[in-house]
Amino acid sequence: MDTVVEKQTVSPEMERLIRRYLDPAGRVREFPARTERRLAVLRYLASKFDGREAYSEGEVNEILARWHTFDDYFLLRRELVDHRLLCRTANGARYWKPEEKPAGTEAEPDKSL
Repeated sequence: MDTVVEKQTVSPEMERLIRRYLDPAGRVREFPARTERRLAVLRYLASKFDGREAYSEGEVNEILARWHTFDDYFLLRRELVDHRLLCRTANGARYWKPEEKPAGTEAEPDKSL
């Protein structure tokens, strides 16, 4: 693959599914319509977050803005939460990866999604 993809976070299966959606810098250039490919792209984007960190909404937006080219981090953030690839507090103040719950995220995650 000639795009910049971190091999430690991308399985060969995921790489195969997302290749056509990435630009040469490894940024998502198109959001797939097909569920399997969409989930692969979302997992790829989720890999850009550190599981030991909690993020503000603005920080999540900044990270997503760096990793896609179609200028819709609102959609991507919502999809990451909807597919439980990112968790958030009920008020949306803090976000984290579901593997670990960093300090500062003691409030219950938003389960209304």
